[in-house]
Amino acid sequence: MKLRTSARVSRRQVAEAAGVSAAVVSYVLNGKAVKNRISCATSRRVKEVAGRLGYRPNIWGRILKTQRSRLLAFVSCDLMDPNTTEIIRALNDAMRARGYGLTLFPLADKSEVAKAEVEAIVGSVAEGFIFHVPCGSMLAWDRLAWLREKPTCILGRHVPHSPIPSVEVHNAAGAEMAAKHLLAGGAQRLGVIADCREYAYTQERLAGLRAAVADSASVGVDIRFRQKGQDQFVAGVEAVEGGLADGGVPEAVFAMGD
Repeated sequence: MKLRTSARVSRRQVAEAAGVSAAVVSYVLNGKAVKNRISCATSRRVKEVAGRLGYRPNIWGRILKTQRSRLLAFVSCDLMDPNTTEIIRALNDAMRARGYGLTLFPLADKSEVAKAEVEAIVGSVAEGFIFHVPCGSMLAWDRLAWLREKPTCILGRHVPHSPIPSVEVHNAAGAEMAAKHLLAGGAQRLGVIADCREYAYTQERLAGLRAAVADSASVGVDIRFRQKGQDQFVAGVEAVEGGLADGGVPEAVFAMGD
């Protein structure tokens, strides 16, 4: 005997079983029953029938009709970074509390991303975008006014004079606070493990470090940079081993990155 796969239950079938119109089914299941003056009894009946029949709304049909996906996209050049996972967790909590979902788009870990790659992401069903590209130049952000077709924000990088809003920590102030904390503990020789020299936030943190030691002529600073493409863990190991080989153990170590 050949088994038949049950067909997907349609909105019209739910309407017929509940004795209402297909429009009423849509209003009830989309949370618009009160607005459209549908009684509580009718709403309960529609929901009961829909549940009993196993009705599931067609998400693509709903997106086409409402032009709303209720999805925001997080676009990152490094989704596996521990800091990035913390950001994703916080964003997901904030989105769910507001009835939105979060979708992830990985970008290649490179300094320059093709415009076509970004355009493909922006052309997705997501309603807004958070670009997390702290290490790369990506594109000339000041010329990306076309991204404003949908709400967009750049996270982890300050982009001055851009039509797109950006959010970033104060790298210089944070580094200055960290260095002053070490100096307050009596350290006279600082070992500094920094990220790649060419990164903007590396230079900002170095500026904060210099501000902290500006009035302490006796403080020695040994800075070791991660090389482009070098694993972060390996960079940390080589920085420490290099410092030991060149003159011993610093009294304090300031790791500027991971």
